[in-house]
Amino acid sequence: ETILITFHSETVAFEKNHEYIKELVAALEEVNRYQLVITMPNADTMGNIIRKELSALAERKSNVFAVESFGAIGYL
Repeated sequence: ETILITFHSETVAFEKNHEYIKELVAALEEVNRYQLVITMPNADTMGNIIRKELSALAERKSNVFAVESFGAIGYL
C-alpha cells in the first residue's frame, strides 16, 4: 500500500515552512507500514529547505521514495 505526499509551502508566512516541513518529516518517520512516495518541490517558497529535509528522509528510510515529477498527467 502506498501513500502519496505532496507538501504545499506557505507563501504568506513563508518563514514557517521550515517548522512545517520538520513536523511533516517527524510524522512520516513514524510510518513504517506503507510505502511513501513524496513529490519533490519545484520553485516553491523555501523549496531548497523543503527539498533538503525530504531528501534526507528518503535516504534514511527504505520505504520512502522521492520523485522529482510525475508530470501533470501522471500525477493526476
